[in-house]
Amino acid sequence: MLGAKETGPATPAPETTKSDEGARTGQKELLIEMQIRYAAQSQNLPHIVVTGTREDFAELAALIELADGKIIAVKPRPADSAGPHVQFLRHIIIRPAPGRAVCISVSNENELLIEGDKSKLAILATNVRVFGGEEKEAHRQHIDYFPHHFYLAPESVAVELEFYRDSLVLSDKWAPILELQPETGTGYQIGSVYLKNGKQFRGVMIIGGRITSIDREHKIPFTEVEIDKILIDHGN
Repeated sequence: MLGAKETGPATPAPETTKSDEGARTGQKELLIEMQIRYAAQSQNLPHIVVTGTREDFAELAALIELADGKIIAVKPRPADSAGPHVQFLRHIIIRPAPGRAVCISVSNENELLIEGDKSKLAILATNVRVFGGEEKEAHRQHIDYFPHHFYLAPESVAVELEFYRDSLVLSDKWAPILELQPETGTGYQIGSVYLKNGKQFRGVMIIGGRITSIDREHKIPFTEVEIDKILIDHGN
């Protein structure tokens, strides 16, 4: 299924058990390499941010259409950490609810739940797939309920979709800063990026004024406006 990985035993157990942290055992799981952050208190309203590559969103759209109730494990980026009132969700469960509008919610077991009539889930899947096909770098899309929404239920939590960036082109203002720092090797520099919110990313590869990878991962989880400083430390 579009590259989805499987973990756990080959044959699902008749019943599913839960640990205290909400991790599932005893049942086959799919694995999708996205990040899902849940802000319990974001301007007094719950808010979900789903971050992934274009391929991730295509896979998620297919899983929404399938809606088979299987547990989908989420693999967040290890460099990220949750802030106050924010948690990373560890599983997704998508299941049909005949005759009902789509409801997106978060369970007490740290799971993203997506439920609704399959015809309405198909509309959500189409929106996710179209978003994944966009060519705009740093593009975001909101999925929010409004009165008389054509497929979302009123109680559905607001969702924001965003891309990981495959690379990040730095503006000219960073050129003199980088030029004053030595190259790590011919034509490239490796350093640390410090964000205005206090986060730090090490092992940042910079080639020709473009951030191409972070710790060998070709996913850039920040924009230029979030950068406070760049220090070339050659990965030390």
